[in-house]
Amino acid sequence: MKRNFKNKQEERLYYEQCASEEEFLDWYHQQETKQYARPSVTIDNVILSWDHAEAKLKLLLIRRKAHPFKGYYAFTGGFVEENEEADETVKREVKEEVNLAINEKQFEQLHTFTTPYRDPRTWVITIAYITYLRGVPKAVAGDDAAFAEWVTLECVQEGIYRLHSFDQKNELLFNLNGEKLSGNMDLAYDHLAILVKAINQILSSINTQPHILKLLPETFTLKEAVQLLKEMLGENTYLDNSNFKRTHGKYLVACGEESGSSVGRPSKLYKLKEK
Repeated sequence: MKRNFKNKQEERLYYEQCASEEEFLDWYHQQETKQYARPSVTIDNVILSWDHAEAKLKLLLIRRKAHPFKGYYAFTGGFVEENEEADETVKREVKEEVNLAINEKQFEQLHTFTTPYRDPRTWVITIAYITYLRGVPKAVAGDDAAFAEWVTLECVQEGIYRLHSFDQKNELLFNLNGEKLSGNMDLAYDHLAILVKAINQILSSINTQPHILKLLPETFTLKEAVQLLKEMLGENTYLDNSNFKRTHGKYLVACGEESGSSVGRPSKLYKLKEK
């Protein structure tokens, strides 16, 4: 039955407070949604790894092969499709862009970036994630990636970090205020701000929720764990095996000793406690 209302305010009041939910939604979809702009939603993924042989932190970046930001370094990511949860987008985009399969245990949501027109194409908000991968798996570029590369991420002094490519030809020096200090490497969109947010998140939780330790091999020595944290905190950070064990021992389980060592006492091996 068609209802007559004196004005829009009366109509709205009826459907919001008096009608059934089914009637309200039918009215809302016809009348109300036209009044609100709809941003698109993407995900961006800060994928980290630990190169055991080099004792270096690695960050997975792609080089964009299409506009906008053609030729720039960027994180893997893309648009959330209709009826798709953001976590599913994370897994799909990593598979499409760098041919890696990941699961929910390996990533966590970082922050939602909402600056209007951070993407020059249209209004796009992005949900940023951090992914922790063991080893340095081979990444094969696909979709809109010209190529994929594991670049080195290192703390050169407190509050200042450096990204550089394997051949050292491309680098970016930046601080934790999100300012580019030098270098010929540029990140697309607001990806430098996202990277800084990720680093600050890891630093602020390094003693209470040290998820960065997920980068270590399944079994590891205290020395290896200390090396990893020093790459994130800075080489001059006072950290050794004993104080690491004191601050982080509650996250570890002893699981034997190293084998094959012919000099000195073999190092003890540890693994992360299961949650």
